[in-house]
Amino acid sequence: MFFSQFFLPLLAFGSLSVLSAPVPSDIERRADISNVLGIVGTLQGQAGIILPEINSLLSSGFATQSNLTPLVGSLVTSLNSATSSVSALGVVNPASGGTPANVANAVAPIVQQITSTLNNAQTAVPGLSTVLVTLGFDASLNQFLTGLEIAVAGSLSASATPVPETVEKRADISDVLSVISTLKSSTGTIIPQINSLVSDGTASESNVTPLISDLITSLNTASSSLASIGSVDSTSGGSATDVANAIAPIITDITTTLSSVNTAVPGLANLLGGLGLDAALNQVLTGLETLLAGVLNLVAQLTSGLPSSFRLVDVAGLLRSLAFGLTLGSLGL
Repeated sequence: MFFSQFFLPLLAFGSLSVLSAPVPSDIERRADISNVLGIVGTLQGQAGIILPEINSLLSSGFATQSNLTPLVGSLVTSLNSATSSVSALGVVNPASGGTPANVANAVAPIVQQITSTLNNAQTAVPGLSTVLVTLGFDASLNQFLTGLEIAVAGSLSASATPVPETVEKRADISDVLSVISTLKSSTGTIIPQINSLVSDGTASESNVTPLISDLITSLNTASSSLASIGSVDSTSGGSATDVANAIAPIITDITTTLSSVNTAVPGLANLLGGLGLDAALNQVLTGLETLLAGVLNLVAQLTSGLPSSFRLVDVAGLLRSLAFGLTLGSLGL
């Protein structure tokens, strides 16, 4: 009742003065530097949760690619979220809420902490640089810094403490070996299933085809990982011989298994051609050669370190029986 008796008459009275007092437009307070600092503060809080977890794994000696990858993914998500938030601000009022130097001084420690932690992680866990590339960490950090510079011009050069460059540790042979190790693990779960079907006498085109498709997927994943490495420091993390010794048994396992199933399932060679297994295997080999010139020559000539039944000189005939012309050509067999 109080509302209807007193507020409505007041509202009516107010409506009579609408022409003498301008009606304010919708509130559109222009964002200023304080808004940017708020976003940086949020990122600091998120990084302050993730980085200690990474450092804890490193200091305890339990850091692995599998347990660091989700944490790096969380960092990338936080950076992307911060970038979106900065972008949503639009044009920032540079004369209010702080200075470009405030922004630079706020973001510099975050970038330093992230890059320092991840550099240590790459040293402790060979192959992590491949994960960083795959997850797009460098791109995410760069987008965030670029967004800050667009929102607050000069924010990246205003600090007395320079913002460090993003993590760009050059990949080495350990990164290549990590990719091969992952491929070995993948094929190591698929090939025994095919061998089991052959030994049981139950192998058929219908139950072998999905497993061959899985092999192709594993090979394609390895090719993509190798391509993402870019260039390799061939003087660090191992040798070309290490790579040859690592990939040779995988080639042997694949060709030996497929040769046996080709005998058990007549016409399988045509199926392999249609699925593109030769092309997938060849792509891995050419990817290795691109990163480490001459490594395929080592693979082809490899005779030491493997039992005679596993040497590649014996695999050449199997590759021919499978009509793997691309792989034969790359290996020069």
